[in-house]
Amino acid sequence: MGGPNKIEGYLKHKGMVMPHNQIYKVLCKAKLNNPIKKPRKTWGKKRFQREHSNSLWQADFKLCGDDHSRFITISVRHWENPTAEIAIKTLEKAMRRHGTPGEILTYQGTQFYDAKGGITQFMRFLTDNEIKHIVASKRRQKTNNHRQD
Repeated sequence: MGGPNKIEGYLKHKGMVMPHNQIYKVLCKAKLNNPIKKPRKTWGKKRFQREHSNSLWQADFKLCGDDHSRFITISVRHWENPTAEIAIKTLEKAMRRHGTPGEILTYQGTQFYDAKGGITQFMRFLTDNEIKHIVASKRRQKTNNHRQD
């Protein structure tokens, strides 16, 4: 089976409209819902917002054009193969221009993070410069668009 939202989507696909809250009531009445024993892990609750400038930067190799809300500290460039060396050089240039951030948020790209638990060249650079590394959740690219308290 599926949850009320999944059933609602299925019914909509078949041309029938029934809100998920009504579906939930029907499932409960028929004793077909099986509540989970412990709360599910929630996503998107962390907020990446800081009180002071330079508290948190974000490093990202991405296709541009869809996010106009970020202050770009250094430049937008096209890289065929973004590497840790490029990330470090870009970060060094930004630090010369804007100072050193307290923290830096990255996704789990190989330029920034070693999935096997090792220390990358980028991580070593952050440690040497006393910058805390925050790594976004796996398969949660939107994490980089959220803010953390």
